[in-house]
Amino acid sequence: MANANGTHPLGAADYAVFSIFLGVAAITGIYHGLAKGGQRTTSRYLLADRGVSTLPVAMTLLVSFVSPVLLLGFPAEVYVHGGVIINSIFGKFILFPVMAFIFVPVYYDCKLTSAYEYLDRRYNFVLRIIGACIYIFQTCCYMAIVTYAPSLAIEAVTGFAFWKSILITGIVCIFYTAMGGLKAVIWTDVIMFFVMFGTTIMVLIMGSIRAGGFSYVWQFNKEQGRLNLGYCPIDVTERITLPNAIAQSAFGTMSLWAVSQTGVQRFLAAKSKKQAQMYVS
Repeated sequence: MANANGTHPLGAADYAVFSIFLGVAAITGIYHGLAKGGQRTTSRYLLADRGVSTLPVAMTLLVSFVSPVLLLGFPAEVYVHGGVIINSIFGKFILFPVMAFIFVPVYYDCKLTSAYEYLDRRYNFVLRIIGACIYIFQTCCYMAIVTYAPSLAIEAVTGFAFWKSILITGIVCIFYTAMGGLKAVIWTDVIMFFVMFGTTIMVLIMGSIRAGGFSYVWQFNKEQGRLNLGYCPIDVTERITLPNAIAQSAFGTMSLWAVSQTGVQRFLAAKSKKQAQMYVS
């Protein structure tokens, strides 16, 4: 039941679900931190001994770049500007082959530990440090946003203080990552994959039913112009066309997918170069 301020406080079942999920993540870190002698080598800690199979890494790649900000932001974008942002999906048909056949072979054949080790080999140590520092700064800013935004949304709906959400999730994430290395991160992301996409499908189904059925939702959004994939009127002089949306998606996100440590570290965890290429293609 909603409070006078419109929030719906969390109940015992909600706390139980959150506790179980966070507990599973922590246990995953402990298990991979202790199993098979623990994380005693750099290769095991950072690259999972280059022995991760195809499907888990494909899932962790997807989850790594599908943040709560995207899940909150895309619906808002479509609501305000229409469905032109969906065109960005087509850009991935350009991005992924480029990654698979140009970037991945270079990383894998060089037997790198990080994306910035390549900068050292190709140029010099100073550029490696600069690249690593830029990535750390960018990641800190990114993590601040992806933790603050959903925590703020939770507070608005349930009244649960946003700083508590940030503190709890931050502690758990740091714990299982520090304990279990990349392997713990990958298998936690696998769990996250099913949670994120399972709940998204449930929201779509339940929301459509409560709104009056899928056909009604489709027709309503069509009348409101939210299914318009041709262009997005930002102002009277600027429009986003389909080719522009595809180009921005393909090349605008290449720095995030193809050269950042977040993606590269997962490519390098593959059992072989062929499997690494399969992850992104």
